[in-house]
Amino acid sequence: MKKTDYSKIADRYDKNEIRHRIPKDILIKELYTNNGNSLDVLDLACGTGNYIEKQIQYYRDYNIHWTGADLCKEMLQKAINKNLKAAFIHADAHNLPFEQETFDYVKVNCAIHHFEDKKKAVSEIARILRRNGVLSIFNICHDYMKKSWVYDYFPGSIAIDKERFLATDTLYHLFKNSGFHVTACVSVVIKEFPYDGLIKEVRNRDMSQLTLISEQEYQAGLDRLLLDSKEKEVYTGDFAFLDFAGKKT
Repeated sequence: MKKTDYSKIADRYDKNEIRHRIPKDILIKELYTNNGNSLDVLDLACGTGNYIEKQIQYYRDYNIHWTGADLCKEMLQKAINKNLKAAFIHADAHNLPFEQETFDYVKVNCAIHHFEDKKKAVSEIARILRRNGVLSIFNICHDYMKKSWVYDYFPGSIAIDKERFLATDTLYHLFKNSGFHVTACVSVVIKEFPYDGLIKEVRNRDMSQLTLISEQEYQAGLDRLLLDSKEKEVYTGDFAFLDFAGKKT
C-alpha cells in the first residue's frame, strides 16, 4: 500500500480552503448529555488540528477534554502552533499510547484509509474506548464514486485508492466483529465543480491521491484541467461520503 508523506505537504495543507469547512459534530452533544456533561474526545490522525479547532469553537462552553494524535510530527506541530486548549500526541494508530478505556469518543476524519493494518487499528480504537463509547468515521467512499473529477483527470489514483480503501461492507463487518454496534450511511453528491477551484486545489497538491501518482500523470491531469477550463466553467461529477458510527458494546 502506498503511503502519503505528510511531512512534505504540512506547510501547504491548511492553504486548501476545504480543510476548514468542518461542520459541528452533533454526536458530541448527544454523548455529552448522556455522559453526565463531560467528555474525553480523541481526534485520531488529527493532522493540523482543524477538526478540534472547529469543535472547540462550537462547544466552547462544554466540559470536554480534547486530544489529537497523529503519526506525522510536522503536521502535529502545525496543530500545536494553533495554541488550542487540547493535548496533541505523536502516536501510531496501530499502537496507541493510551490506557484502556481512556476516551468516550474517537473521531477518525478522512484518515482510516491511511492505516496500513486496519484490523490492528480497529483493535486499538476498541481498546481505548470506554464501554458505550463511540467511534465516528467520516471519509470519502471510494466504491460509490463513479464520476469523480479526481479519478477522471488522474486515473492512476483509482488503483491506489482501491488498495487503500476497504469496501464499505468490509469495513462494516470489521467493526462489527470487533465489538461495535454499527450504523453507516453513504451519501452521493452530484454537483458542478468550478474549474478555477479544481485547478487551485490540484496546484496546491495536498490531496493524498495527488501525492502518490507519478509526476508525469500529475502534470498530464493538470494540463487536461487547464485545457478543459478554457471551454467550460464547471465540471459535473460526483463525490461519495461515508458517515459511520460504531458504539462499543
